[in-house]
Amino acid sequence: MSGICSPSPLRGGGTSKTPQHVLQLCVPPQPTVLGLTPSLPPPLRNWKWLTVPVPCERAAALRIVVAALFLSDILIFYLPAWKYVYGPGGFGDPSVYDSVFAWPSLKWSLLRLLPPTWGPPLLLGVWAVACVVLLLGYRPRLTAFVCWVLAVSFFQANPHTHNGGDQLKLPLLLMLSFLPSDGCWAIRRHPLARAATGPVFVQPWPMRLLILQIAVVYFMNGYYKAMGPQWRDGTIMTDVANNPTWAHFSPNYLPLPDVALQTLSYGTLVWELLFPLLILMPVTRNATLWVGVFFHVGTLIHLEVSWFPLYSLCYYVPFVPWERWRRKMTNAPPMSNDQGMTKPQ
Repeated sequence: MSGICSPSPLRGGGTSKTPQHVLQLCVPPQPTVLGLTPSLPPPLRNWKWLTVPVPCERAAALRIVVAALFLSDILIFYLPAWKYVYGPGGFGDPSVYDSVFAWPSLKWSLLRLLPPTWGPPLLLGVWAVACVVLLLGYRPRLTAFVCWVLAVSFFQANPHTHNGGDQLKLPLLLMLSFLPSDGCWAIRRHPLARAATGPVFVQPWPMRLLILQIAVVYFMNGYYKAMGPQWRDGTIMTDVANNPTWAHFSPNYLPLPDVALQTLSYGTLVWELLFPLLILMPVTRNATLWVGVFFHVGTLIHLEVSWFPLYSLCYYVPFVPWERWRRKMTNAPPMSNDQGMTKPQ
């Protein structure tokens, strides 16, 4: 019998414990859900993909991946070049962007409040420490917000040294500011998670908003690409492969026939335009995500697009069933339908 155990008969037809006590022992513990429940209008309120909580491992994995990537970004790119990009006389000297921040502009940056001689390295140090704290999982929503404020500050202080990937990374930190990602894999777990006797879930809407964000990005990329004649005739991939400004290596090292490059061009265009629709349908979701993984890994290896592929892949992290890996490592039993949650997507 699922969820309820029958009392064991003893000699004489009795039971070892009262029926109420047996029920308390045998009914599975109720799940604990972290996060704010959004108030949605009726059409969205009934959409399970948007409202049904997901295992806390998915939120924790997103936090760890994003924090590790931002920390690497700071140590590899920002910190070594801060004098040239943000220091006095550099590309991002505050005097260069005075007109950008002048009224009535609503742009802001903490770097505008500190001297350029020591302000950038100080804020980079704070940012790096906040990323470490976020990686370890200590008050992750607060530290994610601190990281977001600093990321926006450095982005807006010198936007010309950033690209689309740097714009794409900002929503990751903003959504982590609302996502309780300390249900597991954290040095200080959420108080409700520490007190939980059953599985721990989180409200999914911050992660779902990230999916909608990347879906819009793909669609708009495909929309504007479709306006280009090179995309319409399928020659764009051939031109990019032969352009040393974009390609990491000569096409002679990876010779592909023109028809293959033309197919790749059309396939990319169709995939980006249809991504919002394909990702919403369970039957096409996994295949669509795998195409995206191969696409971004390929562009990371072949094209000069900075860390855009890595930040794009962060949006895929919530789709990975991390909870299965954790249960295999801890030999924990799988979750059953008695625990009140449907299969996460």
